Amino acid sequence: GGVIEFLGREDCQVKIGGYRIELGEIEAALSAHPRIGAAVVVAHGDPRGSRRLVAYIAQDGAGESGELSVEEVRAWTRSRLPEYMTPQTIITLDALPLTANGKLDRRNLPDPAQHSATLADSTPPRTPTEHALTEIWAALLGSTPGVHANLFDLGADSLLALRATAAADTHGIHLELRHVLQHPTIAEQAGLAGIGSAWTDADEPVGPCGLTPSQIWFLEQDIPGRDRWNDASFLLTLQRPLKTDHFVASVRSIVEHHDALRLRFSTVAGKWQAEVAPFDPATDLPFSVHDLSDLTGRAQRDAVTAVCDQLQGSLDLGQGPLLRVAYFDLGERPHCLLFLAHWLAVDHYSGRVLLEDLLTTYSVLEAGERPTLPGRTASFRSWTRRLAEYAGSDEVRGQLGIWTDPARATVDRIRQDHDSGPNDLASLQTLTVRIDHDVTQALIAEVPALLGVDVAELLCSAVLLSVPLADSAPRPRRLLVDLERHGRDVPVPGSGVGRTVGRFSTITPVLVDWDPRSDCVDVLSEVAARLREEPNLGAGYGLLRYLTGDPEAAAELAGRPGAEIGVNYLGRVDEVFLRSDLLSVPRMTFGRQRTTDGRRPRLLDVVAYVIAGQLTISVSYSSHRFQEATVQGLADGIGARLGGLAAAAQRAESSTSAAKV
Repeated sequence: GGVIEFLGREDCQVKIGGYRIELGEIEAALSAHPRIGAAVVVAHGDPRGSRRLVAYIAQDGAGESGELSVEEVRAWTRSRLPEYMTPQTIITLDALPLTANGKLDRRNLPDPAQHSATLADSTPPRTPTEHALTEIWAALLGSTPGVHANLFDLGADSLLALRATAAADTHGIHLELRHVLQHPTIAEQAGLAGIGSAWTDADEPVGPCGLTPSQIWFLEQDIPGRDRWNDASFLLTLQRPLKTDHFVASVRSIVEHHDALRLRFSTVAGKWQAEVAPFDPATDLPFSVHDLSDLTGRAQRDAVTAVCDQLQGSLDLGQGPLLRVAYFDLGERPHCLLFLAHWLAVDHYSGRVLLEDLLTTYSVLEAGERPTLPGRTASFRSWTRRLAEYAGSDEVRGQLGIWTDPARATVDRIRQDHDSGPNDLASLQTLTVRIDHDVTQALIAEVPALLGVDVAELLCSAVLLSVPLADSAPRPRRLLVDLERHGRDVPVPGSGVGRTVGRFSTITPVLVDWDPRSDCVDVLSEVAARLREEPNLGAGYGLLRYLTGDPEAAAELAGRPGAEIGVNYLGRVDEVFLRSDLLSVPRMTFGRQRTTDGRRPRLLDVVAYVIAGQLTISVSYSSHRFQEATVQGLADGIGARLGGLAAAAQRAESSTSAAKV
């Protein structure tokens, strides 16, 4: 009838998790195994939803005895291909099905649901190392994985991998982050792990210290009141009154153990520099006790807020301290604990390390025992030195062309409602939305496993589909997005920083192309692929701009347009509180964390985190540039898109539930 219906590609190139994959390349790698006679690889599942690689192999038994194991086949494939090209499901057949003409009969390949060699592995741990790693991963994932299960398909990401390496060190098991990222099963990690002490660092942690790119970025901002910029800041309700002598000892232990808490910053000839001060037992600890038991009701709440506000503004970059801890005795009401630290010294991952050490030390002292903190990982001073050395490598210098691409100068602009004043901190407003528990669970567990993406990529996709642009025409879009990541996976030789406190996070202006006319799943696939393209997740940008010592490269990058929007996913921020029998998170104001003096670096900032089982999304903006209704529309749009992605993944899982692996 003259009508042509496009059914899609029928060749052997597929797209999974943002990666374009040639199935024939995987088949060739499998067929090269001396005991595999034939192999075929298919992408199983809905092309617009859940897809995964399934390999069917026919074993060549000539001269060999015994059946090939799934892990042996996976290890063979990983030795030749990237992890994302390793089939998640491997099925061994006596022979591949053929048509009457002797060609492969794909229609008669068995359903993966009928085979057990899948990701849903339940093999129990067999060795002490596997037992310890299984315990660690069960705590991080919320369920117990089999030792052959792909942890990243069960919800792991690079941040959880980093926490796993830190937890392993406390068990005397040494794992590098790259080991976990490249070998995603407990069995493989146990085989690679070194048994013994945690990372040791011969470099003296005290003395002149380098700066990370994000620290230099912050110090270059127009923020005159930068001493008041406290990122890790919590007011926590106590389940019982503190024994203050024990808590003083706990605070002393973390200040002595974590050298970044003793960082000092100063300028010489207009250039910022840092130094780590030695621990001085005679110096007053940054801990105070406030007895407000004689007050009641609003007067007590106001007094807590007033003290917190004063402490929030008491940090001193030049003289210290960069940390404050305060105990509030509220009489008959539950007592409170304030914990705050400066952005330059403590990122969010570091804040978790500090709180865990503080709570662990206190609980041991409370039990009448002698506390011992886990072994040190590389010092912050050592990390900055090695980071600067890596920044000068040919590997990093060769990435300059990525960040000077002319396409980065021709991007869409965000639509502003008005220009009634400067984009300053005094006009800062923040709007917050919370995602339902069921949708949150799908976004942090089910969607990443089904679609091969992480939560940061989900968030970024939803932001791009919701952000108001100056030109609303229906056409492909291009935008710069400042994406903040934890930064501890930069491949600095000889440095393990799983338990090191400091400001490691990277801020990268990623160039993202997408078509708003596409559905959420397609946009997510494109965005995920783009975010993964830059080497080391874009960490090279900050190294080139701030650490290489090449003034021409630094000037060229500094002169280019910056991102108008930032995106940062912090992960699950309340796990430390929920695991503690001492702390919980209260609903109480506790002073102003940041100065109102200075300019904002971007028009919009989107920060998301999971607390009390809900994904919480905060959008910060200037009232001089945006109306509240516009930002509310953006926040609601992000929530709606994330809900749509969760629903799409749940539909895909439902339609292929029999093939779950």
